[in-house]
Amino acid sequence: MFKIKWLLFIAMLQSTLSYAWMVQDQCTNLKIQIINRTQSFCRLSQALVISGVNLPQPVILGAIPPGGVSSWFVLSENYSQSTDFYGDPIHVYMQYECGDGKMVTFISQKDKCRRSAATVNAMVMSEYNMDTSFELSDGKMRDNTPGIIRWTFADRT
Repeated sequence: MFKIKWLLFIAMLQSTLSYAWMVQDQCTNLKIQIINRTQSFCRLSQALVISGVNLPQPVILGAIPPGGVSSWFVLSENYSQSTDFYGDPIHVYMQYECGDGKMVTFISQKDKCRRSAATVNAMVMSEYNMDTSFELSDGKMRDNTPGIIRWTFADRT
């Protein structure tokens, strides 16, 4: 009887730890999506992952047609260089060209997932002949949600 109780306790503990790890994994991710509201194709011309790990992607954020929406680009915290239980923050630099003379350069960032939350930040470095905006959603461990940034490119009016 003691062995059965012990095995049940171990199974319950393992499932609880697995759930906690899965929840933390989502909070440690940053998902980026591009919405193209210009009249031109937008093409990724440069990308530099300064900090973070690029997870395997089915489609890379290459060319986005006019009126199109990219697939999600997912980065995760880098655990290998971290000095604590959580990974390093995520920083990615991207540059898109959208037709003749239209270009935007921006940075997407996510802080470490700590105490159940991960703050997301975004900044437009430069834009030429187009408008750029973004929507942010912080990652939350308790809700099992990653940090999210949706970038929107539009023709300047």
